[in-house]
Formats: sequence, C-alpha cells, structure tokens
Amino acid sequence: MNFKRLQTKIAVMLIVTLALIVGANNWITSFLFQQEYSRVLQQELAVVGNSLLTQLDRLSALGVPLEELTGFEQQCKEIISKYPDVSHAFVIDPNGRILFHSNPVLIGTEAELPYYSQALMMVQETRFDYSMEDELYTAVVLPVQNNSLEPASGAVVVTMRKSVITQKLAAYALVPIVLSFIFVALAFYFIMITLSRWVTKPLRVMSMHMGLVAAGDLRTNADIVTKDEIGQLASSFNHMVTQINDLLRRTAQTAELETQYELERRQREVAEKLQRIVSSVSSSLDVQQVMDRVLQGSRELLPYRHAAVWMLDHGQLLQKSAVSELDSEPNFHQEEVESAFRHMCETGEPHMSPDAKVLWYPLTIEQNRVGLIGLTADEPFTSQQMTAAYSLFSQVSVFIHNASLYKRMQQLATTDSLTGLLNRGTFIELAESALVRSQQESTALSFIMFDIDHFKSVNDRYGHLVGDKVLKGVARKVSELLEHDASARVGRYGGEEFIVMLEYTGLEESSRLAEVIRQAVSELTFTSDSGTLSVTISLGVSTARTDNTMKLKQLLKEADQALYAAKYSGRNKVCMA
Repeated sequence: MNFKRLQTKIAVMLIVTLALIVGANNWITSFLFQQEYSRVLQQELAVVGNSLLTQLDRLSALGVPLEELTGFEQQCKEIISKYPDVSHAFVIDPNGRILFHSNPVLIGTEAELPYYSQALMMVQETRFDYSMEDELYTAVVLPVQNNSLEPASGAVVVTMRKSVITQKLAAYALVPIVLSFIFVALAFYFIMITLSRWVTKPLRVMSMHMGLVAAGDLRTNADIVTKDEIGQLASSFNHMVTQINDLLRRTAQTAELETQYELERRQREVAEKLQRIVSSVSSSLDVQQVMDRVLQGSRELLPYRHAAVWMLDHGQLLQKSAVSELDSEPNFHQEEVESAFRHMCETGEPHMSPDAKVLWYPLTIEQNRVGLIGLTADEPFTSQQMTAAYSLFSQVSVFIHNASLYKRMQQLATTDSLTGLLNRGTFIELAESALVRSQQESTALSFIMFDIDHFKSVNDRYGHLVGDKVLKGVARKVSELLEHDASARVGRYGGEEFIVMLEYTGLEESSRLAEVIRQAVSELTFTSDSGTLSVTISLGVSTARTDNTMKLKQLLKEADQALYAAKYSGRNKVCMA
C-alpha cells in the first residue's frame, strides 16, 4: 500500500473513523442492551416467582403460617426444570431461614442474601445482584403478604447466574456486530466510490495536466466542470495556464524584438566598420598601403591570428602583405596557399578548412583570379564574421586594381618605358628638390652623366632590338649597383645617355662610384644572332659647390662637359668637372 497517495490516506482515515464509530456504537449499544436485557430477565424472574408467590399469598391470607406449609419444595424444583436459566428458587422466613428450596439440601440453612430484610420490611419487590461462592447472581425477592401490612411473613426468592445473562447477551450481540461490519464495509465501498469520482479522479486529472504543463505543454486544459473546490481549482489552473501562455507570448515577442534590435545593432556596427575600412582603403592609391590597410582593418570584423595577401605575379603566387598577432610569423605553407587558390579558381567561392579556423577569399578582377587573402584563428570563425569579411574582401580587388592602375600611370608618367629608369622630366624635378635640400642643409650633391660608347654602331651592326637589349642591360646593372643607396636616383637622360644623382656624396666618392659603374658595364656581355658583344661607357662627374650659387642647369652642364672630355680623351673613362 502506497501511503503517499491521497486516496490511500483518505481510505485509512475513513477506516479508522468508521472503526471508532462502530466500536463506540457497539459498546454503547451493548451496554444499553445489557441493562435492558438484565431488566427484562429480572422481570422474567419476577414473573416466575409470582407463580409461587400467588399460592403463598392465598395461604398466608387464610392465616396459615409459612412454617406449617408443605410440598412447596416440589414446586421450586418444577420452576427450575421449567425455566433452565433460573439457578435457584426458594422461600425464606423473616429471619432469612430457607423454608423451601429447589435443592433440598439447603432447606433449613440461612440464605446469604444482602437485601432480603429490606424487602421484607418494606413489603416491596426488590431486585439486586450478589456474589456467592465466587459467582455473581442476580436475584428477585418477592415478599409474602399477610393480614398486617408489614413486615412480610416471608419471601419468594428466584436467582439466576450472571454468566447465563452474559452468554445470552454475547449470542444476541454478535448479530449487531456482524451487521455493523457489513454496514461499515458497504459504507466504505460507497464512500470510496464517491471519493474516487468526486475527489481522486478529478485530482488525478489535475495532476496529469500539471505534469503536462511542467513538461512544457501549455496547450492543455483541465476539463473539470464541477462547482466544488476542485472545480474552482481546475478553473484557476486553466486561468493560470492562459496567463502563462499570454506571458510567454509577450515574452517571446519581447525577446524577438530584442533579438531583432540586437541583430540590427550588430549589422549597423558591421556596416559602420565596413564603411570606415572601405573609406580608409579607398583613400590610398598605393598598392602596398591598400593591402596593409585591408588586413589591419579586417581585424575589426573578425579576430584572426595571421592574415596575408598573395597576388599572381607572372604565374606565381607571391605574398605581398602579412599581419600576425604578437609579431609572430604567418604560419601559411605555400602548398596550402596554392591548393586553396586552385580550389577557388574552380568553384569561384571562398574556401574554408574543415575546422573553420582557416579562411580563404579570392581576389577577382574582371572574372579573373588575381590573388587571394588567407586568415587563420585559434577559434572557429562564425558565419556572421565570414559574411562581414566577404563583404569587405569582395571590394578589395577593385581597390588593388585601382591602385595598380594608378601606379602604372605613375610609372608611365615618371619612368622610361624601355629601361624602367626615371625619365628625364621626373629626374630633373627630383634633382631640383635635391639641390634645394643640399643648399639648405649644406650637404654634398653630385651627378654622374654617362653614355654608351659607339652605340650607333651597335644599332647599325646588330639591329635596334639588340640595341634596346643593351640599353636595358646597362640600366639594370647600374640600378643593381645603386639599389642599396636610398638617396641615389638613376634616370635615362636621352637616347643612350644616362644620369645618376648622388645626395650626400662628394666629388671623390662620386668619382670612385663612377669607376665602379664603368668597370661593371665593361664586363657585361650580350648575345645576338650575330654573336656576343660587349660595350663600354664614358662618364662625367660634377659636384655642387658650397657657395649656394650654382643652378641645376650649370651642374648638369658641367657633368655633360666632363662626359665629353672622357669621350675625346679615348672613351671608357671617368672625367671630373
């Protein structure tokens, strides 16, 4: 039996209550029944004794003393035989001596009756209980009437054992007890049926619906329509579920609005960041600066550990810019870069590693893949971060392309298309600025002017293509010799004539460098269909004076005069102005 269930608890309570009621009822009924039954038996004893008393009263009325009467012993025995429940029937005189008895042995003995004398004095029927030989008796004393009113001349006594009464009571009491238990069982059955229908079943229904609500099913509704407390509880429960549904709906709407607001806020933040980055990147027309700003700005959109840009240069992917966390070296492998580039060339879409910690974005110009951007992170990139990055990187190609075009235009405007050196106009502008600095800072400034000896013969003998090859070879060699001097500038002055500007360099050091250049060019060899050839150059060196009175035109003229002096003195020489 599960004592945790309400029905069990109520059943136990009902059983205890009914048991107490039935027990109390049986005890009270038994007590009253015993009293009443004892009274009835005593009346019966009185009736039994009156049959003998009537005869004694008649004889006593005739004046016959009780002591002189005979034959009443037999009548006492007949009473005992006729009424088996009667224990003794006898007659006593005023002194309590037994005159007649159903047991002849006791005739003449004194009766042990406690209240007989009172009955004789009052000449009144008396009923009482007494004990004799450790056994309880109930007795009825009937005084014998005489001519005088009192006291009586004797009495008839009829007794019965109390145990006989008890046995009869027990026999009669069994029936109401059995009936009581039947009544209790029927009452308990009907009460439990009523309890189950009116209390337990509705409560089980309520418990089931509460369990559904606890499990998250808020569509449930307790269909209990009674008007009692349980019906009121069900109504309150349904109202509560409705209120919870309304609250959850309002909460969901609020959460949806908050989520939408947060999403819009983040989108605005991303858009503002993109605008700042795009503005910063688009404000520059320097290719390297564009790539650096792209990588640095993209850190605002997605946190990365390493980032780099690769561009196609003559069929090879070359790293052009890189940014790493804590100044560490990028951990990209060339094979990995090339594999990602091939994949994006095939699919046209960004590429991501399986763990989402490495991202690759293609750089496209006019449907052509021109490079890629790679990023790595310690944690996987989110879809929002990848979308924001794609929005930025999809525009990077345009910025790089514009910067490249600008750089190309600058190169066309400032460099010689054949040799790649500064053209004459650009060189003159730089030289003018350098002369002003030299005069302001009182620093040295020197020029080396040279041309290729007998260059016309080269064109005539080997052709202009070979002549162009010689011009480019000489320009490249001189540029290599001066590439470590940041202040040196090399330009093509015209035809086969070149010029070198050396800031912070005096006449002696400039002459020494001119000799190095002469020697290096003389060691160059060029191939052609007509065989190999080599060339020499003649050089003139001039240096600005410190009186701040010289003009650039004068300096260049002095260098040109020194150059012609070298030619007239045999060529393949260095002369100083």
